Amino acid sequence: MRLDGKQGDSIEVYTLKELDDKTENDIKEFLANLEYWKYLPELNVLRHLKRDDYDVDFDQITDDASLCSWIMHINDKQWMEELAVLEFLDFASIYREGYQQNYTPENIKKYL
Repeated sequence: MRLDGKQGDSIEVYTLKELDDKTENDIKEFLANLEYWKYLPELNVLRHLKRDDYDVDFDQITDDASLCSWIMHINDKQWMEELAVLEFLDFASIYREGYQQNYTPENIKKYL
């Protein structure tokens, strides 16, 4: 499942409140239906579902540079699926809390 919707979706118009509610529901649904990763809030790691021994430690992601390093690192894995990388990017965008550059697990935990 991706956060960006499906191609061919029609354009809908929302009030700000409706858009906020829809965004929150979309994020909750996304987090509940991760296909390639599982978030372990007690460890603050994202674990790859097909490789139980592969974790991304989000305590190490504190700024844009460290996030970029992790993106490049997981993308370089020969066994990593492209859709798993895209799902990681969607998760990281929630963890980062958009343009505010606020890196904290609370950004994820509020949706769990």
